Amino acid sequence: MILSGKEILERLTMVAPVSTPAGLERVKELINEGKVVISPFPDISKMLEVLSLELEIGKIKIPESPGFLKEICIDFSRPETLKEKFEISDKEQVFLHPNPRDFLRVETRQFLGIPADLVAQIGIGSKFATHGLEIIGEPAYLLPGFVGKVELNIKNSGNRPIVLSPGLPIFQLVFELLSSPLNI
Repeated sequence: MILSGKEILERLTMVAPVSTPAGLERVKELINEGKVVISPFPDISKMLEVLSLELEIGKIKIPESPGFLKEICIDFSRPETLKEKFEISDKEQVFLHPNPRDFLRVETRQFLGIPADLVAQIGIGSKFATHGLEIIGEPAYLLPGFVGKVELNIKNSGNRPIVLSPGLPIFQLVFELLSSPLNI
């Protein structure tokens, strides 16, 4: 059974900070209580859909990809552009071109914890998917007991470049109730 937006909202909870051992322990306690943990907590008025929750881009990593690196300018004032792989800052944008060899490694901004009775499928939101953005190896599932940020490889199979930047809500998370909880 897929959870509705209302059911997702009833189960969402936030913890802060999650980067400490005590914060991670609290996440485990909450998912054992059946809560879906998310941090930072999203703007529900913008991110909660009828049957899903949107997640934003956090970090964008440009991998070692033969075609992609030709599109990146070498900037001597930014030493990271001299490397074969680097990360985009929070204020920058990157163009993902429709080249089959090009992809980006993207991390969600939100940290998640999935309880024992749910599985979550993460995909690209339809508004972005209709323009060619897709996850390589889709569908991607977050299994019961998952704790952390999600990292996915994305590509552009459309016919025009797509501009991506941290904070853009491209991901869609759909929760499904398991017939019985798993031991996590």
